[in-house]
Amino acid sequence: MAADHHETIARFLCSCRELMRLTGQHGWVDGDTLSFEVVEDRPDAAIVAVSFVEVVTEKGAVEKADRLVRTGRLRLHFDEAGEVVRCELV
Repeated sequence: MAADHHETIARFLCSCRELMRLTGQHGWVDGDTLSFEVVEDRPDAAIVAVSFVEVVTEKGAVEKADRLVRTGRLRLHFDEAGEVVRCELV
């Protein structure tokens, strides 16, 4: 994978709505904990293993937040310029 794909994936994951489908408690993704590893690489697509912490708060109790580790895999599809054009959970 070209170095610029790594940056493209990192940038894409920062705003990837599909990550919310990996949350289990209707919390939010702690972007500072987001990490990924390319598991499979092809010129037009890649499978990426992602890991992050989901922050879950009780209603009205922001100071009591649970932090749950979440993991999953995404298939990212690239256009000819190397930009992500589609993402799906695998």
